[in-house]
Amino acid sequence: MAGVIVAQMSSAAGPPVWRARTAWPVLCVLLGVLAAFANAPGGAFVYDDVPLVRDNPDLDALGNVPRLFLQHAWHGTDQPSHLYRPLAMTTHVLERALFGPGPAASRWVSIACHAATSLAVLALLWALGLARGAATVGAVLFAVHPVHTEAIDLSFNRSEVLVAGLYALALARHARGAPLWQPALCFLVGLFCRESMATLPIAVALLSSLVLRAAPLRALRAAALVGISGVPALALRHHVLSAEGFASAGAVIAAGPSAVDRLAQLATPLADALRLLVAPASLRADYAGDYVVAHGARLGLLLALHVALIGGAIALRRRAPRAAFAILLFYVAMLPSTKLFADPAILAERFLYLPSVALAILAG
Repeated sequence: MAGVIVAQMSSAAGPPVWRARTAWPVLCVLLGVLAAFANAPGGAFVYDDVPLVRDNPDLDALGNVPRLFLQHAWHGTDQPSHLYRPLAMTTHVLERALFGPGPAASRWVSIACHAATSLAVLALLWALGLARGAATVGAVLFAVHPVHTEAIDLSFNRSEVLVAGLYALALARHARGAPLWQPALCFLVGLFCRESMATLPIAVALLSSLVLRAAPLRALRAAALVGISGVPALALRHHVLSAEGFASAGAVIAAGPSAVDRLAQLATPLADALRLLVAPASLRADYAGDYVVAHGARLGLLLALHVALIGGAIALRRRAPRAAFAILLFYVAMLPSTKLFADPAILAERFLYLPSVALAILAG
């Protein structure tokens, strides 16, 4: 992925000025990554990293890689799971073969993946037409944002980092007018890392219609062609897990709490996610224990906030298409990690890794 990102940057700057005009933004981003996360490799494996990375025998040999594509991520434990992460788990096999099983090496690999993803975000900001200084500010903000700590420090959460990098790279290539097979390939690969990649076709449609000013049918065609490429990954996932990749919203709501409670479980963490991205002053390792969803008047205010933001994005689509795209991208990227389409934790900072790409666009 890093080589493709460098090629993307080279095409953005042009051969005569690539070294002079591209090197310093890249250097700023890489220094930001090191400044923010160079202390991450210290310490032992914790939480999910213990059973899934440290004590996972499937990671001991390269010959086990094919097996990872035929089992869920928690295979070999007593934990039932519908998490399908074969490509992300493959990176742990490779790191163990190259560097050994220690936590320091595993976290350095995650930091390297974060650096590559930060460069992909930089490439996306350039592809969206931001000036180099503005794009650098946005990419550095992404590189150093403290809300990314959980996604980087916990090795099993590397799937979040890989998906965001492929997601940003796919959007950057599409914004540059590259053949659709390139974002389609990113989509296919990303689905083998984490299910949140499934929203990429929607993001492609939004990018096409809002920023690239494509006709509606052309935008839908691009989204459809990208989406079709993911059928093999989704089919294999369905076969392995013996379940659909995403339940319908109606089925999830019918099987779960009341419509009002489900709405509260959607609106509250979305508002908290916005708060953590804009003002990450109260980060926590776990939000499940005492998390309280909004009800009554507070729920009404949160719903009004989300309606205002989405409505504002639609209203700005002509005057500020990048801002409109970024706002809608946040909501689209958050969807797979909400109670609407799945049943994950009510809120986790790792869920904000991909949506924070939207903040980088707005900040640029």
